[in-house]
Amino acid sequence: MDGRRRGLCACALLWGAAAGGVVACGEDHRGPVQARPAAVAPVNSADEVPGGGAGGGAAAEPNGGLQTGGGAVPTGGDQAILPGEQHAPPKAQHPQYATKHLVPEVWSVAKGEVALTIDDGPSPYTHRILDVLERYDVPVTFFFVGNRVSQWRSAVLRAQRDGDVIGNHSESHPLLTDLSAAEQAAQIETAKGQLEAVIGRPVTLFRPPYGAYNDDTEQVMAKDHLTLVLWNRDPRDWEAKAPAQVVDAVVKGNPSGGVFDLHENALTLAALPDIIAGLKKQGLRFVVLGDGTGRGTPAGNSTGPSGGGGWPPGNRTSAPGNQAGHA
Repeated sequence: MDGRRRGLCACALLWGAAAGGVVACGEDHRGPVQARPAAVAPVNSADEVPGGGAGGGAAAEPNGGLQTGGGAVPTGGDQAILPGEQHAPPKAQHPQYATKHLVPEVWSVAKGEVALTIDDGPSPYTHRILDVLERYDVPVTFFFVGNRVSQWRSAVLRAQRDGDVIGNHSESHPLLTDLSAAEQAAQIETAKGQLEAVIGRPVTLFRPPYGAYNDDTEQVMAKDHLTLVLWNRDPRDWEAKAPAQVVDAVVKGNPSGGVFDLHENALTLAALPDIIAGLKKQGLRFVVLGDGTGRGTPAGNSTGPSGGGGWPPGNRTSAPGNQAGHA
């Protein structure tokens, strides 16, 4: 797959503790919490996209279905959210910060570059998203939820084949900081095993749901040699009312150097062509958070893609942004 298979890569490697620690990508890391999150529910149907079969070719739905990438998908309001998903980030019940910083951390790329990351798949939207990425020859980094992998295996395989990088987003998308160390290990390692069984190579990137993690999370990641991936740009696509809102949130302002936290839903799918066009118009280079071979080890630092990265942890080279998000 041409340019996407070549695996353009860069990411910032961050290491070492600052006072207070780093956790939920710009939230008040020590704030109180109020409610537990709903876990991401498995999708009941296997490899069916809204409007038809996997990967394109379906007829458009009547009544306002959005024709994108060969098939119709629902648009607007709650239709953009799959069963069991939340519209807003949960409030944690415990302080959300780590103090040990045992693993490499990634949340930005070099100036002039941009990394699109897409969470919460595989889903009915994954094949359609891949259609768009193929059409525009752009690579992304996916963070997949383990309990969806068996139902959407073909989408995971296709993303791997197309040269996109695949990361771990936990087994069922809970708020990890509300779990015991053993429960966190099960969430991370079960999903890791499921993904590796499908793609046949190590998965070494991990993004905690909602960007929330603590020392127990870091201990598990260190044992499994995982790199922690956060973000510094949050378009808040999970609360958008129209595709144009998502487009504007990405392309306006200062996207250069951004790791964008997007999600698999109808509005983001609809927005993706204009997002890509808008970023290309600004002359930005699309990169993935890894080396394009599925190893997921950082290939650069905040000054460019030529630096070191990955294991063992190196030196922290930049700081996180201040956008909190759904992830």
